[in-house]
Amino acid sequence: MRIQAAGLLAAMLVATGVAQKKLEVKDIQNHPFNVEFPSGSRLRMHLQSGDFRVIGRDDNRILIHFEGNNAQNARNLTVQLKRSDQDGDLRIFGGPKNELQVVVEIPKATDITVRMRGGDLNVNRVLGDQDVKLTGGNLTIGVGKPQDYALIDASVRFGDVHGDAFGDPKGWLGGALKMEGTGKYKLRAHVFAGDLTLVSALAEQEANGEWAGEVSVAKDWQLLQLHVDSAQDAIKGTLDVPLQGTTGIELKSLHWKAPEVAFEASTPFGEMEFSGELKGGELLGSVKNSKSGEQTGSFRLVHLAKINASAYVGGYDADAGRLITISAWPEQSIDLTRLLLQYTDTQTGEFGSLFPVSATKFVSGGPLARIFPIKLEVMFERNQQGQITGLAWHEGDATEIHATKTTPYREEQVKFRNKDVTLAGTLVVPLGQGPHPAVVFTHGSGPQMRQRGVLEQLLVRRGVAVLTYDKRGMGESTGNWQSASFTDLADDAVAGADLLKTRSDIDPERIGFWGLSQGGWIAPLAASRFGQAAFVVAASGGGLSPERQEFLDTESALRDANFSVADIDEALAFQNAKNTFMRTGSKWDEYQSLRREDKEKKWYGFEATDAWGPEAKDDPFWAATRLFYFYDPAPAIQNLRCPVLFIFGDLDTPKAVQENEANLRSWFERSGNRDGTIKVFPNAGHNLFIGESDYMATLTKQRLRYTPGYLDVVQSWVAQHSGISK
Repeated sequence: MRIQAAGLLAAMLVATGVAQKKLEVKDIQNHPFNVEFPSGSRLRMHLQSGDFRVIGRDDNRILIHFEGNNAQNARNLTVQLKRSDQDGDLRIFGGPKNELQVVVEIPKATDITVRMRGGDLNVNRVLGDQDVKLTGGNLTIGVGKPQDYALIDASVRFGDVHGDAFGDPKGWLGGALKMEGTGKYKLRAHVFAGDLTLVSALAEQEANGEWAGEVSVAKDWQLLQLHVDSAQDAIKGTLDVPLQGTTGIELKSLHWKAPEVAFEASTPFGEMEFSGELKGGELLGSVKNSKSGEQTGSFRLVHLAKINASAYVGGYDADAGRLITISAWPEQSIDLTRLLLQYTDTQTGEFGSLFPVSATKFVSGGPLARIFPIKLEVMFERNQQGQITGLAWHEGDATEIHATKTTPYREEQVKFRNKDVTLAGTLVVPLGQGPHPAVVFTHGSGPQMRQRGVLEQLLVRRGVAVLTYDKRGMGESTGNWQSASFTDLADDAVAGADLLKTRSDIDPERIGFWGLSQGGWIAPLAASRFGQAAFVVAASGGGLSPERQEFLDTESALRDANFSVADIDEALAFQNAKNTFMRTGSKWDEYQSLRREDKEKKWYGFEATDAWGPEAKDDPFWAATRLFYFYDPAPAIQNLRCPVLFIFGDLDTPKAVQENEANLRSWFERSGNRDGTIKVFPNAGHNLFIGESDYMATLTKQRLRYTPGYLDVVQSWVAQHSGISK
């Protein structure tokens, strides 16, 4: 593993046990300052003039990072730490003083002394004695609970006092307050010229923006998202419970006076009142039934930072060939995903979400939809121009990993047309002499952005150019995916391949297609319509009609959920009646009769099955679904003359996998295509993750890992059939 200078020195300090230890680090964006410091110690801080935040954290480390418009000029910012066993002296100096906020994270159980000449200083989440002096500027301290203090000694010589943590500051004699209490901490806060604000909250988080986390009601865990808008002195908000399919719930009331927050809403669990408190950048509290007054659960939220996801996208190289890839979430069916990043660690195969708590700090709770308890913390590093250059990966007690962002390729934003639709995408082309082979990535079902991520990074590093694009009607692409047939979507991919043919850096004889899920139908269809495809890779789809696939999925999902044979037969009979009307336009009365009988039964609409249906004959669902639901993949696959790789996980509706494999082998034989390969990975699900069979468990309980061999098989097979020898 590549060890940065700061990490090496910190390790030496811990190992030697010398009484006096000193560490100095410059250019902390490229050499992160992240060192161990024992909880319960005393730390003296000498800070240059500027904008500083001192924040208590839950582990025994000191982290220093910064953000702002002047970050690119902060190379000379210097951090010095001198420490003995239970004592530390921290100095920060050099670098710009304007448009740069320096964040100093320390163990929250620390006694601190801070001296700063001028600027803005904010101290939060520190549970210990605090002695803070600011010569000129604004000092804000989140003091927590006033009863926790044995001594409060605060003053402003020239300026104003704000906050009511210790009573109305208008009653302070001469801008000073000195009082004793029954707690254990001592607070000394003095400003010579400026403003002093003492707030009860341990965090001064603004209400505005996005809050995400969880709610547990009657042992039912759910993802929760709170949208808050406090413009023009009026505060309002909405609530999402996205895994229940419920979004945009208008809050009936919202009270926000830090640290206390309360709101009321009509939720899928009933009429609920949420009452909480801001603590350390989080909002935690209880939930009770508005009618009965009975407490039924709890909630926990964290404020999410606004980010430009494209700034982080790419591959980050660590030691021994380990690659960590970062990308935006392509799936946009849940509003929350537009705010997040996703990662893949090629060494472990782990895949997950990253929630931004600042522009440089991201966290994850493990499973895709979980933030808490925090299992993973990622700190991104910037260069003088403000560009992301690397990351520090900290997970539990494991050794911290440093990885450098590398770009062994040229990246270009492109646009191309399929009739009246304009598709916008990203093309990555390997460095070095071309022309290069290339692959066009197609999409899964639903609203999808360009498919950047681990396969893009692995393939371009093997010498294969990759074109990804926003699905029609998404991102920068025009059109409407909801009114598109499989042929329309395939022709979008063909238009991308046609663009590649015109480029001198792409070999027109070595262009292929890739797709997963719905893309398992689209990629082979696109290859057959392109006419000169070099290869096709299709995962988790393609050998059955969507109608047959959904029928088998419903049967499997209900059987796995322990529904009775009678229930399963009823559900499948209803689904067949729905499909008959959708295909032929006849037998509406038969469908409606079954729907009236079945709509209150437990199997109706169970999870992601197709055992449900619209009430109205003119519902747009019928026309939109009819465009693709009865698609027959046999002609397209029998028309292919290029190498084809189909990939499945054997947990992805096992009966469907068996039928897919049988059909594909039959079609290969009929067409005479001797270069058709089918690979079924054991104990893998729809997205080729290990043990992935339960949709909700995938989101809320499982730490996802790609099944061993999947990523290697795709990149090596594509390289082989692209004429790449290495």
